[in-house]
Amino acid sequence: MIPNNSKKIQICFLLAAQLLVLFSCALYIDIDRDKQLDNISHKKDAKKTGNNKSYYEFVLAGHDHQDSVSRPIEKIKKLKLGFIEKAVLFSLLNMNLNPHLVTPSSNLYILINYKEQKYFSFSMDSSHDNSKHEHWPFLYGLESILKQYSSRYSLENLASMLDKHLPMNIPIGSSLATYIDSHAEQLNKYPIFKKNFFKAEHPIRKGESIHKLNFTNIIRQYRKIKKTVKNNTPTINSRMFPYSPANISSKNISIKCNHDFNPYQKSIYLISQKERQNLPFGHQDKNGNSFLAITTHNIDTPKPLKNSFLIQGTSESNKDSLALCFVNNNSRKSQISIISTKGRDPGQYLHHLILYGIQDTRTLLELDEFIRFPRHLFLLNPVRMIYESSRGTKKQLDKFLAMNFPIYHGHSLGNIWAHASFHDKNISGFVVDERTPACLE
Repeated sequence: MIPNNSKKIQICFLLAAQLLVLFSCALYIDIDRDKQLDNISHKKDAKKTGNNKSYYEFVLAGHDHQDSVSRPIEKIKKLKLGFIEKAVLFSLLNMNLNPHLVTPSSNLYILINYKEQKYFSFSMDSSHDNSKHEHWPFLYGLESILKQYSSRYSLENLASMLDKHLPMNIPIGSSLATYIDSHAEQLNKYPIFKKNFFKAEHPIRKGESIHKLNFTNIIRQYRKIKKTVKNNTPTINSRMFPYSPANISSKNISIKCNHDFNPYQKSIYLISQKERQNLPFGHQDKNGNSFLAITTHNIDTPKPLKNSFLIQGTSESNKDSLALCFVNNNSRKSQISIISTKGRDPGQYLHHLILYGIQDTRTLLELDEFIRFPRHLFLLNPVRMIYESSRGTKKQLDKFLAMNFPIYHGHSLGNIWAHASFHDKNISGFVVDERTPACLE
């Protein structure tokens, strides 16, 4: 899925990239760092950025207001569990919050910063027969994480806790409400969907509730599948690729990503034909340990999974387009876990942030400014650039237009989340993209 670029296209892309850095980033990055935050023109959203004074433990997508998920999350917070157990428990809860995006058959990608930084992916590739949808990499991945960190709890233990402590009804967010409304005719054909997703023949809306899942039964089904289905073991990957772009010369900076970013330096872009549905979520504790995860899910025609209202899907890893990186600056004693989940080439956005100098950030507010900064995306066939012109200045846009290079306006590009720990300041927290609905709880 990487196009063969001609020399002419490469030159155009390199020119565009150089001009963007020159006329866009230089205006932002090269000013005095202590003064730049005083000149922010947009209003800050306190619920989008965690900090050492206002501590948030969980972050999830598709919920515009934290009030809609406070009850189930508060139940998890009160349980006397360790960091890993709460992360797995919250992952399971997301099946109830977003049954169209998180199911046992979803792929799972994780960045963990706990004792050391680790990357894991659990997925089914195209060599597996997904026709019966009997491969459950999501639950396999969560079970593997429990074993990796020597947890004394099993999936059955944690499922039982959810069954016992969660409220009977779980509020839904905007993502699920939109999905139900747009697929109402197909969903209405199945009694289990009709019972849970409709009220008086009408699709339920954001803020209304669905029933609590039977988590113990789901784990029981998972055990049965592990015993009876052949070749059901997901592909497990923990390899990360070092990335050292030309603008980074310091040996104190370490960047590793889930795929090779080096082709970006030659204007070779990893552009997918189609964007995959995905859901990010995360957990941190007061010690600065972090868990950032993404699930991917592909639904052709919605069908119930094992007599539940979870929506059956497929999970071919070779179609996933996600970018996950660890960005460390030893001289600043900072560690950033960052994910990019939206669009046909999410890695481009992280590549640009690294060129801008995200590895030199010193506070969560600075990191937030990088994530808010206007984005651009190069696409092929035809060659063009999409640019968030409404977030930039007229001067920046005029410079681009003078390039005689096809530029199109993009209202909102990408979705980037990060967790950062600045050990010299004893600060850690999440920063989530205000371009998409999410809440910190």
